[in-house]
Amino acid sequence: MTKNRIEKPISASPEPPEYLFGRIMSRIHKEREEEIIKRRIILLSFVSAASFVSVFPAFQILKADLAASGFFAFFSLLFSDFAIVAAYWQNFVFSLLESLPITGLAAISISSLAFLWSIKLLTKGIGEISKINLTVNQKYAGNN
Repeated sequence: MTKNRIEKPISASPEPPEYLFGRIMSRIHKEREEEIIKRRIILLSFVSAASFVSVFPAFQILKADLAASGFFAFFSLLFSDFAIVAAYWQNFVFSLLESLPITGLAAISISSLAFLWSIKLLTKGIGEISKINLTVNQKYAGNN
């Protein structure tokens, strides 16, 4: 049987295709990007949860500051004595501005903006990771 078989010389090992190195490096790069985005998504999930929870105490601070500052007393003049407010509108506006509770407004603004910012970045990260998965699945769908 060994006489009928054609023997090939074992001088060279088989060479991989030229495109294989590029595909492997591209896949490694995509995996690194995906890992970074997953970590960012986890961090932003915690940030968005914390900023959402912080809105409630900030709202309580704003509510207490509004009650203590007398803002509602000045603001109610707009509906009860509109003629007086129209006559002295400049003084009325200054009185409203002076009675605004800046700390409560700042607290609610900062916590709300932090929540909205983190949700924006979170949705952007989820979109990026789904885009990476979609391109990887399309590119390597039939090539195992």
